Amino acid sequence: MKRNSIMVLVAISVLIVSACGRADSYGKNGQVAMAQSHESMAGSDHGMNMQEGNKMEKVGEKAHAMVQLPTIQCEMCKNSIEQGLAKIKGIESVHIDLEGKMGHINYDGTLLKLIDIEQAIAELGYQANDVPADPVAYEALPECCKVPQ
Repeated sequence: MKRNSIMVLVAISVLIVSACGRADSYGKNGQVAMAQSHESMAGSDHGMNMQEGNKMEKVGEKAHAMVQLPTIQCEMCKNSIEQGLAKIKGIESVHIDLEGKMGHINYDGTLLKLIDIEQAIAELGYQANDVPADPVAYEALPECCKVPQ
């Protein structure tokens, strides 16, 4: 009985120490370290996929994408993208960080892929990661939503 108790305490101690070590490794790049941790734990099919300039996490059906939005200029841009994406089947939530020019999108990974989201944003007139804005949609944007020349 005493031996089992000691084994349980040792196991708990190991878990606590390893958890503390992981928390310290997050640092400034917490999301990247966390992504690598998820990938190593989940395997290649359901882990974190890192692509240039964006991050996409897929665990089962739920997925999260971080999309760079270099051409957004104002609150109207933010609202247009959030409202436009909210209409798409499979999009669960959208938050646009105007100051950071970054979109955070939660979606159903069985219905959509990152490129689908990027294309939808481009069709609204905004660049999404490396996908350029649709020129016709961009020209139709209000002046405040266009990149200053």
